[in-house]
Amino acid sequence: MRLLFDQLMIAGTIINLIVIFLLIILITVRSKKLSGILLFFRKKGILLAFFLALAASLGSLIYSEYFLLIPCNLCWYQRIFIYPQVLILLVALVKRFNDVLYYLIPFSTGAIFISGYHYLTQLGGVSSVCMQGVVDCTARYFTYLGFITMPFMSLIVSTTIVLLVLITHKKFK
Repeated sequence: MRLLFDQLMIAGTIINLIVIFLLIILITVRSKKLSGILLFFRKKGILLAFFLALAASLGSLIYSEYFLLIPCNLCWYQRIFIYPQVLILLVALVKRFNDVLYYLIPFSTGAIFISGYHYLTQLGGVSSVCMQGVVDCTARYFTYLGFITMPFMSLIVSTTIVLLVLITHKKFK
């Protein structure tokens, strides 16, 4: 069961990476050929961001509560930044309010910085300041394809949410 769940999370991360590259191309290259794809992301960006935040939140809860993987201190900090995004995006969907950029950017960028730092500590690039907790922050529960870890997944989800919300923002159009 855990292997199947891990594979679903890895597949989602790879799809997120593809979406990130596509969104960067759409943001930087203004082309008539790509305008239909850009329009899709503008119309569905908040919905997609909501599902990403929901999947990240549920995924972290499933890992800790069902598979009993104890989160380290940095994982808890990432959760603090990711969980509120689900509620903000849900309210935006219900109220049909697309201008959530200013509400989500602090949470997403906080998650990006913490998950980026966490990922670097796992790679050995920087020393970890959170080894006082129950779980060492440099410990990896899994590594797929040689680079995908839990902090990497958090980094990718948060980056995708920022890009999706940026594309739907009224000043971007």
